[in-house]
Amino acid sequence: MSPIELYDVFTLEDDKDYTVAKMANYDDAQYLYLIEVDDEDNLKEENQKIVKRVVKDGEDSVEIVTNKEELEAVSKIFFELFQKDIDEAIS
Repeated sequence: MSPIELYDVFTLEDDKDYTVAKMANYDDAQYLYLIEVDDEDNLKEENQKIVKRVVKDGEDSVEIVTNKEELEAVSKIFFELFQKDIDEAIS
C-alpha cells in the first residue's frame, strides 16, 4: 500500500473530496477519519466518514465502514485520539 498522510485529499465514490483528519490502526487494519472539503480545501464538517484501507483488485483502496461492531470500536479509538488533541491544546 502506498503511504497516506494526514491532510491528504482524495475523492471517494460519491465524487466528493475528503481530507484525512486522523488515522488509526485496529485489528491489523488501517482506518482513516475523513472530512469532506470543498474546492478551496475548506472543511465541510457536516460530512464525515470512517473508512478502512483495503486492497481491491490489486489496487490500494478504501471502503466505508458499515459493520456496526467495527464502526463502534473504531469510532471509540478516533474519539480518544481527538480528545487527546483537545487536552493537549488546552493544557
